[in-house]
Amino acid sequence: MKQNYRNRHLKLQDDDLSISRLEAFLDSICDDYRIYDDYYGNIISSVTEAFDLVTGMQQKNADVDIYFSSGKNGLVFRIILRDMFIDIARIQERIENNATGIPDEEWDEPTRSLFLINSLADNVVINNEDESLEILFHVTGINEFLTEQRRQLLYNYYDKLLREKKTYK
Repeated sequence: MKQNYRNRHLKLQDDDLSISRLEAFLDSICDDYRIYDDYYGNIISSVTEAFDLVTGMQQKNADVDIYFSSGKNGLVFRIILRDMFIDIARIQERIENNATGIPDEEWDEPTRSLFLINSLADNVVINNEDESLEILFHVTGINEFLTEQRRQLLYNYYDKLLREKKTYK
């Protein structure tokens, strides 16, 4: 995959530096898309939790591949699951079938982690084609908000200019 601001890839091993590298990767993406508020915390927390979930369930010293892409639906973080695909797919199905939306006391740690990821992200998808966990954030609304805010500031500026012009006559 060609690395650019819309598509990126990070390969991590379960070691002491991996969390720092993951956070730097996520910080870079959030800086590029000017995400600093609630979405920032949700992105950092959910992707880090997904990394912890995968490293906790896999064999030691196995790589974790995290792919990032940006498109019309927002930001997508895709984590390749490999041998854990069926286990995580079962956990996701259990969470989706939970009618109350409240964590069950009998849930194990992986189920609670995936529940947290589902709670923080706008959408979580188990992709059968490449056996991955996709975490989606629909941040396109941020751009709409900024556009509207800038439009209002421009309107206020011209309104002020017109009022000042009328007072000089």
